[in-house]
Amino acid sequence: MSRAEGIRGSERGATALIALFVGMVLPVLVAGCGSEGETTSAGGSRRTVEATTPNANRNAVAQRPAHHGHQTIHHTSSNSGGRGCQAPNHVLAGVYHPERLQVLAPCRIAVGGVVQVRHEPDGDLHIDVALDAAYSSLIDEVNRSEQHGALVVEFMPRDGGHLPAPAVGDHIRLTGAWVDDTDHGWNELHPVWSVQSNGGGVSRSGPQYGGSPASDRSYDAAAGCRDQNGASCQGYEGSSSETYSTGGGVRPSHEPPSSSPGSSSSAGNSASFCTTHQCIPSFSEGTGTIVQCADGQWSHSGGRPGVCSRHGGPKE
Repeated sequence: MSRAEGIRGSERGATALIALFVGMVLPVLVAGCGSEGETTSAGGSRRTVEATTPNANRNAVAQRPAHHGHQTIHHTSSNSGGRGCQAPNHVLAGVYHPERLQVLAPCRIAVGGVVQVRHEPDGDLHIDVALDAAYSSLIDEVNRSEQHGALVVEFMPRDGGHLPAPAVGDHIRLTGAWVDDTDHGWNELHPVWSVQSNGGGVSRSGPQYGGSPASDRSYDAAAGCRDQNGASCQGYEGSSSETYSTGGGVRPSHEPPSSSPGSSSSAGNSASFCTTHQCIPSFSEGTGTIVQCADGQWSHSGGRPGVCSRHGGPKE
C-alpha cells in the first residue's frame, strides 16, 4: 500500500467514528433539551419547573400566600351583599313613595353611636348615628351641614316588634340599604335589615314583615302600613321619647305628638312637635292630621279643606 492510500484509509476511518458518535450522542442531547425537569435562566443557573398539567396548576394556586389588604366598603348586589350584609331582592318593597330614595347600594354596614332618636309623623323612627371613622364615607356634605355629620337611619313602622328602638348613647351595628334621600339630599340607611346594640344579639327585619303601599305619602304611610298577616303594623308609637346628645351630656326633650298621622293630637303635644319641626303659623289651630306642606313646613290640618293652602299644598 502506498503512503497516499494509507492516509486516505485513516481519514475514512475517522469520518466513520465521528458519524457513529454523532448518531449516538445527538438524540440524547435533543431529548434532554425537551424534558420538563429543568430549565436554564439567563444567568446560567438552573431551576426546577412544574409540569403544566391542570393538577399542577391547582397545586400552584393553593400554595400561594393569601393577600391581606385593607378592607374597603363596596357597592353590593342584592343577592350577594358582602360578608355579613344581605339584602332582599326588592330593596324598596314596602317603602312609601319609593321614588324619593335613590339606592346607592342594596346593603351596607354602618357602625357608630346613637346621638338622636325621634318619632316622625310618617311613622318612622328617625335615628342619627355618629359613625365610627371606618364608615365615614357613608355620609355626604348635606349630612355634615344639616345632620351634624350623622348618618340618618330610618326604622319603618313594619320594623316595630322586630328592630328594637335604640337609645341615645348606644353603640350600634346596622345593615341596610344605603340611599340618597332626594327630598333632603342627605344619605340614609333606609330600609334597615338588621341592628345589633352594644354587642348584643342581632335583630332583623325587611319586606317579609310587610310595609306601606308605594302610593302612600308621609301623612298616611303609618296608617296604611300592613304586616305580613294583613294587620296594622305595630310601629314605634310611644316606644321611646325623643332624645338628643349635647355637649354637656344627654338630655331628653319633649315627646312629639303621641298620635300617628291620620289622627288628631292635643295642643300640648302639638306645641312640643313644633320645637323640633318647622310648623306653619296656624299649626296649633289645626284639627286634622299632621302633614308636611310642599314648602317643607308642617300643618295640623291634614284631611281638612284648604290644608297647606298658603304653602304650596300638601307635599307629594
